Amino acid sequence: MAQLLAKKEIEYDIKNLDEIIKALKNDYTLRVGIIGSKAKNVSHKGSTKTNAEIGTFHEFGTSKMPRRSFLEDSLKLKLKFNSEKLRDLKKVLFTQFFIKKAPQKFLQDLGAKCLMIIEEGFATNGFGRWKPYAASSEKAIAKKNKVLTMDKAKNAKLPTYRRASNFWTFKNILTDTGKLRHSIMFKIIKKK
Repeated sequence: MAQLLAKKEIEYDIKNLDEIIKALKNDYTLRVGIIGSKAKNVSHKGSTKTNAEIGTFHEFGTSKMPRRSFLEDSLKLKLKFNSEKLRDLKKVLFTQFFIKKAPQKFLQDLGAKCLMIIEEGFATNGFGRWKPYAASSEKAIAKKNKVLTMDKAKNAKLPTYRRASNFWTFKNILTDTGKLRHSIMFKIIKKK
C-alpha cells in the first residue's frame, strides 16, 4: 500500500526575531563604579588621593588596609537573577529587552538596581562582611568625634555609654565623609 505524503507548507514570521537580533547587535555596555569627573575629584580632607584611588584601595585592599569591596562583592552577593527578590525586576528587564526591544532602558534599570545594592552594601558595612576598624583607627575616630570607643564605654556611666553606643551603632565603615559613597554612578556606553 503506497502512502501518499501530503506536502504541507509551514509559515513563519521572523520579524520579531529579526528585531531582537538587531537590538542585541546594538552593542551597549553598562559601567558601574567611580567614573567620569567624580573619579578624578580630590575631595577628601587632608588627602591628595582621588575618589578613584581611594575606591581602588578599599575595593582591593592594600598592605595597610583590609579589602572592603563595595562594588564587586555587593553585586556578586545581591544581584542574582534567579533569586525570589529579583524575580519581578527580571520580568521587567527582560520585557524591556525582548518585547519592547529597548536595550538602553534595560541597562538603565539594571544600573539603577546596581546602585541600590551598592548603597545597601555601604549602609550595612558590606552586608556585615567588612573587617571592622583596627583598634588604632577606632581610637583615632573616637578621639576626633569626642566619643569613647565601645571597649572603654562599657565601663562608663550610662549617658556616656549611650552616646558611644549610638555613635558606633550608626557608624558605617568607609562613610566618614560620604564622598566615596556618593561618587558611584553608572553609565551606558554604545560601542562603535
